[in-house]
Amino acid sequence: MGVLHHDEGSVVLRHGRVVVQSRRGVLTQAALDAVHSTLEGMRAENAVPIALLVVLERDAPPPPPTLRDRMRRFLPDLASTPDVWTAIVVAPGGMSASLMRGAGLPAGRVHSASTVERACRWLTTATGVVTTELRAALDAARALHDA
Repeated sequence: MGVLHHDEGSVVLRHGRVVVQSRRGVLTQAALDAVHSTLEGMRAENAVPIALLVVLERDAPPPPPTLRDRMRRFLPDLASTPDVWTAIVVAPGGMSASLMRGAGLPAGRVHSASTVERACRWLTTATGVVTTELRAALDAARALHDA
């Protein structure tokens, strides 16, 4: 697995056709850039379909205001991007959950789930990437948080 970004708040890594972002802390411009550039690179190398799993861990704070605007633009673009399927896991409760519910995710290839299991099932159906690959990538990202 290739670590694409690691800071106090986020870990972004790639494993085959899977990109995982696990976020426990403040979202940074660098973390968003890592996701964006990786997706562009994977599409250019024809590593599709792509499964993007974003997990906002229970205590993850909402993005800073400057990045909320970027997210509002990025999510609709992501929903209309061919061959990229995104599942966002938002644990019930907390500020991030409230913000995501209020944001109204765009229809299309972006799906919101309350558990990792539901998100993985949706991504497996959409992309054919097996759940064990998705879970292995997420477990690796979470381990980097704890290292």
